Amino acid sequence: MRVTIAAVGKVKERFYAEGIREYLKRSSRWADVRVREVDDYAVKEGAKGAREIAIEREADKLLPLFKGFVVALDVDGAEIDSVALSGLLADALGERGEVTFVIGGSYGLSRRVKERADVRLAFGKTTFPHQLVRLMTAEQIYRSLAIAAGHPYHK
Repeated sequence: MRVTIAAVGKVKERFYAEGIREYLKRSSRWADVRVREVDDYAVKEGAKGAREIAIEREADKLLPLFKGFVVALDVDGAEIDSVALSGLLADALGERGEVTFVIGGSYGLSRRVKERADVRLAFGKTTFPHQLVRLMTAEQIYRSLAIAAGHPYHK
């Protein structure tokens, strides 16, 4: 079973990187969980259509990474609790053997990425730095796997 976090940009802060590594290590007892990064597309602020160009260029890099069941993290996606996410992940891994979580850059995800996703989920309506979303995603993957395995991490 493989779970991939496909994300735009690099994690720059050490504390985020350490947390992500820790959750990936913990998850490894149940699945092969890895991060695949693509470069964010630098745009000149204020340039006409710059945001749209950036998310489309980032989509060109993200789409080839999609394997199995695809979960796009999108502020307009459905909000589910951790138990439901665990069920979704377990079902998807059981059916397809692989799940890809997609995290966009600072401008979000393109329409093409959202349409290709099997499901769009949100961690709420508040705005988070995408590096923090990557840490939250790693934790939720670990939590989901732990729930499915009957591990006491989720209380």
